[in-house]
Amino acid sequence: MNILEEPQPATLGVTYITVAPAPIAYTMQAAAAACGLSVTTLRGAVIHGSLPARWVGNKPIIRHQDLADWVDELSADDPKYAI
Repeated sequence: MNILEEPQPATLGVTYITVAPAPIAYTMQAAAAACGLSVTTLRGAVIHGSLPARWVGNKPIIRHQDLADWVDELSADDPKYAI
């Protein structure tokens, strides 16, 4: 039986990058890192009800979409020009 190998594409000088999909939820620390803010700022937003959290036991997690929506709702005004 003859088995033919399929030709492989030339990969000389080509770098392949695997991109992981965004997580569906973050720990508070990971959510803070993802949006560049402090854990304290996110905890305050959760306490004040502006950032929804889900709970696994006593550990809060933040859904990716909730974090993205919360960031989108933040003021776009530069605070140094606020009156």
